[in-house]
Amino acid sequence: MRRRELVAALFASSLPMPLAAQSRAGRIGYLALLQNERLFNALVRGLEDQGHVLNANVVIEARSAEGDPARLEEAAAALVAQKPDLIVAVGNAATRAARRAAGAIPIVFAPSGDAVATGMVASLARPGGNLTGLSLDSWILNEKRLEALRDNFPGVMRVAVLANFGNPSGEAQWKMTERGAAVLGFEVVLVEITRRSELETALSQVAATGSQAMHVLSDSVFDAARNQIVSFASAERMLAIYEHRAFPEAGGLMSYGPNLDRISARAATYVDKILKGTPPADLPVEQPTHLELVINLKTGKEMGIFVPPALLIRADEVIE
Repeated sequence: MRRRELVAALFASSLPMPLAAQSRAGRIGYLALLQNERLFNALVRGLEDQGHVLNANVVIEARSAEGDPARLEEAAAALVAQKPDLIVAVGNAATRAARRAAGAIPIVFAPSGDAVATGMVASLARPGGNLTGLSLDSWILNEKRLEALRDNFPGVMRVAVLANFGNPSGEAQWKMTERGAAVLGFEVVLVEITRRSELETALSQVAATGSQAMHVLSDSVFDAARNQIVSFASAERMLAIYEHRAFPEAGGLMSYGPNLDRISARAATYVDKILKGTPPADLPVEQPTHLELVINLKTGKEMGIFVPPALLIRADEVIE
């Protein structure tokens, strides 16, 4: 079975593979608010780099809440009932749900937003408890993303900010963006959702704001809906900046932030160590040290947007 088909089967099957069926294999639970095959595949690649073989010496039970935060508790409980050796949780909401359900089962967040501020761990160096992993403070970069718009696209005065207040960090992200906009002299207009089903209406509201640009805040719902979002921006000929490279790879104009694929792959090192007996409390939480600027120049040309050469020189990758 090809990896993509296997991932779909793991997420979609109503009769998931029993973890106990391979008693000698490492047993991994995988919890996400919304299915993201790309991040799951990155974790699998990371496990392969650590010498593990899926469905040979490790098995994975993957569950998602299909974008509905209210279903995360049910999904987490279902994973715990399978008695995994550890749970990999993607994002703040999934990590919270896993922590409530897991008891003493180790949890690797891959990633979590600001793990110390949200109370996931005591400190980065000494997490304590049964949680560790990779912590992202990437939403602190929201001002930098707005600054990139200001410095390179002087016609931008009003920016629509797409936020998910169903995300535990959604409101905090918005407030930080609002403060950054005040410093930079932007007018920002909040357009919020609380669930995936509201996205289409929200995008129509973005179009009605009269904004010259859109800033999409960090959220797994937006990540999963990136094709819809970038298609909207292209149709509206609206400048847009996103958190990470999956958006410009899907046709969005530009992104600035961490490489989530690398973070997911890096989480495999935590999984490997825990499976070999290292307690999570002894594994310091990591933060990404490399941030990347990715620009889709092809999209810019198709939208009739002039992308300044100085911005292209700064870019880590230009998609042509």
